[in-house]
Amino acid sequence: MNLLLLTEAAGLQERLRRALAQNHKLTSVADVPAALERLNGAPFDAFIVDWSLSRESAGKAIENVRRVVRGERLFVLAMIEREQAGSIQSVYRTGVDDFVIKPCMLEELTARLESPRAVRRTGEFLLPQKESRPKASLPQAQPAQPFELQLLPRMAAIATSEFRTLTGIEVHPGPWRMPPRPAFAARIALSLAPQPIALALNVAIEAAPLRGLGSHLLQEGDVRRSSLENLVCEIANTFAGGVKRAALQEGVRFHVGLPAVMPLHAFVLGAPSAPASDPSQNGAHQVAFTLRSEEPRFSLSMIAAVTRVRHASLPVARLREGIVIAEDIEGGSLSAPIAAGTCLTAATVDRLVRALDAELMVRVEQGFDPLAPGE
Repeated sequence: MNLLLLTEAAGLQERLRRALAQNHKLTSVADVPAALERLNGAPFDAFIVDWSLSRESAGKAIENVRRVVRGERLFVLAMIEREQAGSIQSVYRTGVDDFVIKPCMLEELTARLESPRAVRRTGEFLLPQKESRPKASLPQAQPAQPFELQLLPRMAAIATSEFRTLTGIEVHPGPWRMPPRPAFAARIALSLAPQPIALALNVAIEAAPLRGLGSHLLQEGDVRRSSLENLVCEIANTFAGGVKRAALQEGVRFHVGLPAVMPLHAFVLGAPSAPASDPSQNGAHQVAFTLRSEEPRFSLSMIAAVTRVRHASLPVARLREGIVIAEDIEGGSLSAPIAAGTCLTAATVDRLVRALDAELMVRVEQGFDPLAPGE
């Protein structure tokens, strides 16, 4: 990720630079004018703000950053002191998306920044004087398609671009083809919680081309099976990131779940869809295609499906990592509310179990298979 850090503390700059250098690019600035100059020059994935600024309040700094085009939808992470946690609502009101308490472990910082294991708020901060865009919702009798259905025809272009960026390999979309065995397949879901809508991305790659790709990317002579499974999950996650960014340009925020390996027999085209103008039907709306490359010889098949998601209630004691929350959770001794759409990490589950009554019922997105016939 390309990260921008605003802090006056040289020691904090150096610690974060060393901690993040292996997997991320970190640019540090000491004041707001320098931050604005950087934002106008290059795109950043996240803006980290040290709340202990002396020359200008951190809240004012975020407001100024949000006013620039590249800063309006930039993910903002605050680094606050422990004593400031009691007024965390005022921190969020400045436009912060998430926070960590200093000093924090590297694992927590990266979990807050990286998808799919980031704990993200659903609301997107807009300055008060700007008109808020309505979020995508299920229309009752409107002729226009909801945005999640409008995304489907763009899936091939998004996947092509993201795969090229990830691997450096030029691929071209073509008719869908079922990969022959042996092959590896993975699935990742993007939620629109609290709406009962999800977008499932499914990818499958024949074992031999995937092994060659793994050798190319991982610099391993003999790529292990676990590495191949991780790689196909990373490809699915990369595609999900591209979809999320495309949706953000239209003011729609998807929440990315955790990628998971799936059996190849589950990677099939689903039942015929309902009419594309009516997403309230049970049938999944889907597109399917195969990305191909001749040199090196490679093919990747993908199915993307929009479907309705069932919501169910679970007691807090039964929450597990990877479960998607379908409602905002507030109360108890939570230092900050958990927003609908959050894909729970192990740390967040532990936080909820300690903060709330174990028997408290919480609405979650129930496990679903949008491509199985009859769903």
